[in-house]
Amino acid sequence: MKKNTKIILFSLLGLMILGAILAVLVMTEPLSEQPSVENITETISLINRDLNEVESAEITNATGNYIIKSSGGAYYIENLDQDIKTNQAEFTKNLGYLALLPAEELVEETDDLLKYGLDSPRAKITVNFNDKSGYILNIGDDAPIESKTYISINKEKKVYTIQSFKVAPFMLDQFSYVEKLLFPAYEPQSGKEIERVEITGSDGKAIVIEPNQNGSFTMTKPQKLMISYEKSEDYIYGLLGLEADRAVGTFKLNWEHKVTVRYNNEEYTLFIGKETNDGYYASANTFPGMVFVIGAEKLPWIGVTPETLMSNLFLMPYIHDLSQYVIETDGKTITVTVSGDAESEEFLLDGNVIEPSRAKDMYQYMISAFAESIYKENPEGLPLARFIYRYKDSAKPDDIVEFYGSNDRSLIIKVNGETSYKCRENFFKRLVQNINAFESGEKIITSW
Repeated sequence: MKKNTKIILFSLLGLMILGAILAVLVMTEPLSEQPSVENITETISLINRDLNEVESAEITNATGNYIIKSSGGAYYIENLDQDIKTNQAEFTKNLGYLALLPAEELVEETDDLLKYGLDSPRAKITVNFNDKSGYILNIGDDAPIESKTYISINKEKKVYTIQSFKVAPFMLDQFSYVEKLLFPAYEPQSGKEIERVEITGSDGKAIVIEPNQNGSFTMTKPQKLMISYEKSEDYIYGLLGLEADRAVGTFKLNWEHKVTVRYNNEEYTLFIGKETNDGYYASANTFPGMVFVIGAEKLPWIGVTPETLMSNLFLMPYIHDLSQYVIETDGKTITVTVSGDAESEEFLLDGNVIEPSRAKDMYQYMISAFAESIYKENPEGLPLARFIYRYKDSAKPDDIVEFYGSNDRSLIIKVNGETSYKCRENFFKRLVQNINAFESGEKIITSW
């Protein structure tokens, strides 16, 4: 290799090594010497006071005028009923912005405040401190820079920008400080229980739901019906922990729907009025006189009917809670005796031991009667079939389900003597076939 070529190659190699050493030195420079976001972006301290020094703030904006006052470490709105709960965290946060007011930048000092919306500010906040000093914050237009707003102090001609979220609360009305959580939340682990739910519709008719001993719920008015937990969960528990979208004022609400929940020996009532563009007007007995707007998606009770809540499978006792189940139809009576439990079960058909699977299949068909609608008119004539459920617990009365014919290809169902539902007549046709199969040892078909 020529001498000149060697010199060039060694020179290049040296430069590469030197570059690598410099890169390592830069990357390992102590963090304290590296610029940070805080060092790059500096703010201008316009007001630097402690929150506890704020005595009052008078807000004037497009919604009107109101005054926030401090008293004993808490805050309230002058002329707002003190029985109305307010959100102290919102007061603390927003007044904190007024006590410690940092601008993002000084835009300019100018006589032309019009171009910044500060000749006639959108909002004006007069802040008073407890040493009798204070200032006025003027809020102008939003700046072209994202999330910034123009402001000025007192009658100064200096225009600043500030982060918009720090002044946005002062564009709202006094009711923005009203607490939006209307009722306490349900606490399933606390031992507190729902004792009653009453839903009154625009027709004045009430649906009443009450708990059973096993933790399920039953509709007791306008008639006694078993309800579906999946369908009714929101209607039972939805009031507890309900949060309004916003408070809108104090005026009399003409309600059209009412929901009352008795929980832990306390009654909580929501009154629902007319529909608005983004929900419904509503009031709560926990906020006397205050009217809120609540989104329709939070108000399932509007338009609810007993059919909405009813369980289509209306009577489903656990088979091992029974001592007997009885089927009566067409002059026949089939009695199945149940003894033991799930671990040591035995079934007798008219005194003779039968395969548990056959007894369970027949029972499964019995409880598959599917109510399609609520029906209240008493049927005529005798029942086509009757089911009797007798319980091992002698204190529990028998449950009796009766099926009557109808002239519209359906069956009328009575539960414990009360006309309750209708279902398809196909249920009875399959029942007759299954009774014959049960007696002859053939396959029982559980669908219909």
